[in-house]
Amino acid sequence: MNKEKKDFWGMNMIFIDDSNYRIHAFASVKYCKDIIEEMKEGKIYVLANFKVKDYVGDETSRPVRNKKHIYFTTHTKLEQDLGVGLRIEKHAFDLFYLDEVQKLEIENRFLIDVVGQVQNVRGNIKAKLRVRRY
Repeated sequence: MNKEKKDFWGMNMIFIDDSNYRIHAFASVKYCKDIIEEMKEGKIYVLANFKVKDYVGDETSRPVRNKKHIYFTTHTKLEQDLGVGLRIEKHAFDLFYLDEVQKLEIENRFLIDVVGQVQNVRGNIKAKLRVRRY
């Protein structure tokens, strides 16, 4: 959303594949209104004709730790995959050591949200936090 005009600019998404690899994607309402209306969270899609770009500079509020992101174009095609072959998790989390959270907070490129602390961890493993990125 445009903060000033309250115009809807597009949809930010996190794509997760069957290896739990995550990448940020953006679909502009200017080019992809039909696709945005068609997509449903948690469904599996086959995506074609999109651009993969490197992040440049210090973009803030990245939802995942990936050096690249996906942009939909006017030629992007989307088709729901109705096959039963792939097992893709509906949720994904990053785990970090508790003493790393302050460094993540200072580094303003990534969004973090502390959900909780893992308890009853074996003695030779440091306690970790479950961090949700969005």
